[in-house]
Amino acid sequence: RKVGSALIRSARRARDVPPNDHTVESLLSSVITLLFGYELSGEPSLLEELTARIEVLRTSALSRPIDSSWTQRQLFEALEQVNQLPEAPEQRRAGWSFTNALRVFGWTHAFTLPYVLETLTRSSAEPAATIGRQR
Repeated sequence: RKVGSALIRSARRARDVPPNDHTVESLLSSVITLLFGYELSGEPSLLEELTARIEVLRTSALSRPIDSSWTQRQLFEALEQVNQLPEAPEQRRAGWSFTNALRVFGWTHAFTLPYVLETLTRSSAEPAATIGRQR
């Protein structure tokens, strides 16, 4: 019970005091904290903040489905065109392009993003219907 309470307090703090040291990287690093806090407390505000923070991961639609007809170069160029990650002067050195976004991968890898999408779907929150789909 103490651990759960601590996780909820941490999630509320992450919601109320967004970590903006490195713009996107810091916001994405807090996604899992917000998710655990929401799962443990059911507080809608934690889910709303979580949804807002992952919005930067959304992409535009590709011109055609990904299949074996793509060359690596074509796919690379197409992914760069649909990228919606924010561009800020301080981020030029950080590699925030869609195809070179190791930092994005680092904060959303493995179970984090799939768990977020599953939770949003289960929550019946309105934004959940569009998160994870292309525009």
